Amino acid sequence: MIRRLLHSLVLGVALAGCSHPLAPTRAVAEAQQLWQRTRPTNYRFTLAVGCFCGFVGPVVIEVHGDSVVGRRVQATGDVLDPRFGTSYTTIDGLFTVINQAYADHADHVDVRFDPTRGYPTSIAIDREERAADDEVGYAVTGFEALPP
Repeated sequence: MIRRLLHSLVLGVALAGCSHPLAPTRAVAEAQQLWQRTRPTNYRFTLAVGCFCGFVGPVVIEVHGDSVVGRRVQATGDVLDPRFGTSYTTIDGLFTVINQAYADHADHVDVRFDPTRGYPTSIAIDREERAADDEVGYAVTGFEALPP
């Protein structure tokens, strides 16, 4: 059931914006280069993470430079419990997640990218196809550049 939820989450985000399916490593490298060229110094986005690691709902993340300066649960505005902080990372951190999944030879990795800035809009990773409960999905929405 969680696999269907993750796939629905990822598919919904992918269809909501202009993106393209991932061709391993080359597409990731090209998207990451585009992100580095267009990356604003400060930005905000909403990240939903679906996994068997505790569910807190979408989180609004604010980044200044290379540092997360705020993580708030979208539904309540509450500061995110620090126990979940590492799952709710920067866009650069999401590229690290993608590249690590490939380095670890995950059985399935599906990523969609924003065509203008190159950041990942959806990520679905199944590390071991035959294992239960190891899937993780990320959905990025509401990206906005902030003033320096």
